[in-house]
Amino acid sequence: MTSTDGRVPQQAADLATRIVAAVPGVLDDALAFLVATARADPQAVGLDDAGAVVADVLDELSLVLDESDEWLVHVGECPFPAADPYGIAVRMRGLRPVGLEVLEDAETEPPGTGS
Repeated sequence: MTSTDGRVPQQAADLATRIVAAVPGVLDDALAFLVATARADPQAVGLDDAGAVVADVLDELSLVLDESDEWLVHVGECPFPAADPYGIAVRMRGLRPVGLEVLEDAETEPPGTGS
């Protein structure tokens, strides 16, 4: 989230401030979106049917911010086959969930999750 001169752009700083203030609700919304998407389209998360969707086994959450208005809630641990091995990310626009990023084909760990 830093620019080439090492400073955080104002737009990114403003978004980060909004996210931090709303974290519990934003995480709830992101996880609800993930579960709703999995139930509506089980194949999107690697399941054969919606009956296998388990909503209470989502863990290792992290926020991945960049300089745009879009960012990710990375769910590192969940029971969906598509989450293996890197997890699934809920793409957010502002404070609203807008899509999923399946990270199973990633060549490296998602940004912000490495050591």
